[in-house]
Amino acid sequence: MLAIARPLRSDHTGHGIQIASPSIPPPMLTAYLTFSGFVCAFAVTRGLLIARRRAARRRMRLSASERVLA
Repeated sequence: MLAIARPLRSDHTGHGIQIASPSIPPPMLTAYLTFSGFVCAFAVTRGLLIARRRAARRRMRLSASERVLA
C-alpha cells in the first residue's frame, strides 16, 4: 500500500508513479480501496455471524431430538 503512494526515485518527471489508468486520480483510488475493504470486512463478518447462527440452530435441533429419544 505504501509503495503505491510513494514516488519512485528513478522518476524525474515529478509526477510519481502512474497507477492503473491516468484517468483515476490517487484520492479516488484510495477512497475506492478503503470502501472495498470495508465492504469485504462487512461481508466476512456477516458470513461468520450467519454461520454461527446456523450452527447454534443445528445444535438446538440435535438437543431437541435427543430429548425426544431420552
